[in-house]
Amino acid sequence: MDSTVRTYPAAVPRRETSATIVRLLAWLYLASVGLVAITQALGWSGTTTIAVLQSLTPYMAMSLVPVIAVALLRGRLLMVTVASAIGFGLVLLATPVGVP
Repeated sequence: MDSTVRTYPAAVPRRETSATIVRLLAWLYLASVGLVAITQALGWSGTTTIAVLQSLTPYMAMSLVPVIAVALLRGRLLMVTVASAIGFGLVLLATPVGVP
């Protein structure tokens, strides 16, 4: 057997696979937070699950900060832009509409 031929497990980079899974999980998290923000902006709380998720909006907004920081360090500018836009939208939703 030639020494330059690798077996399959040695040829597959495991670090890239785990990075892809983490990136996918980050995108799924951003999509779910964005979806909750959209339902809140539209004023729709049709199910109990949506209402519960909308009540967790401040915690979701705070959890976007580490996502933005890690994405910025990794050079994922699209993820930074999307997470920042969602965070900005959540801040706008948290501001009071009328002055008391």
